[in-house]
Amino acid sequence: MKRTLLGPRGLVVLLALRAATGAFGQPPSADKPTWDSLAQDCPAGLDLRRWQRLLDQLKADGLTPASAETCLDSAREAAREGLPAEAVMTRIEEGASKRAGAEALGQAAAQRLQHLKTAGGLLRETGYGPRSPRHDELMMSVALAMESGLSAPTLQGVLAQGAGGQSERLRSIVEAGETMVLDGMDEPTIGQMMTDFTQRNMRRSEIMRATRFAVQQHDARMEGSRIRQQLWNGAGSG
Repeated sequence: MKRTLLGPRGLVVLLALRAATGAFGQPPSADKPTWDSLAQDCPAGLDLRRWQRLLDQLKADGLTPASAETCLDSAREAAREGLPAEAVMTRIEEGASKRAGAEALGQAAAQRLQHLKTAGGLLRETGYGPRSPRHDELMMSVALAMESGLSAPTLQGVLAQGAGGQSERLRSIVEAGETMVLDGMDEPTIGQMMTDFTQRNMRRSEIMRATRFAVQQHDARMEGSRIRQQLWNGAGSG
């Protein structure tokens, strides 16, 4: 007859331990996130109500707290590194509104974070000093332009012409470049156009008008150098 070495009290303790470890033999994690713990972990600088709305959306979309935490890690990292974390939040919100899955949301947020890091580096390299609301807006525009397909070297060349200033005008120029790349214009032409805008000290309204003209001519199959020639000969921006 097989005998047990445990007395009645030992058996009770053993059964309790087995129940605590769960089906996979691992103790429950004290660090496992909950919706309440995520709500209390809003990164500094972000609006708490916006953070809660995003959590509510992720929960409604069927994500678990653990998968939501993975999606939100990029926003936390942006805040820690002194980058505009709201840009990452916006990317997650866009995906959540389309009911994207946790993996797709996490990848999109990580991509936005990487572009913000690159954009922040470009601003530092081209003379933009400490963070400010205007610099943050320019940084986000640069990040979005890269996300749309403009290269860092093209954007760096344009930012360098601003010499650390004129951030609002540079932002208009960067957004014009993004509009043109989304229309399918070739990057050499876009870079030249953005340089033209900078060197001619154009106002936002003039930049927008010239960009519309360039897009219209590109859609009509006009070659890039001819678009510039037509534009600066007075057919476009005036």
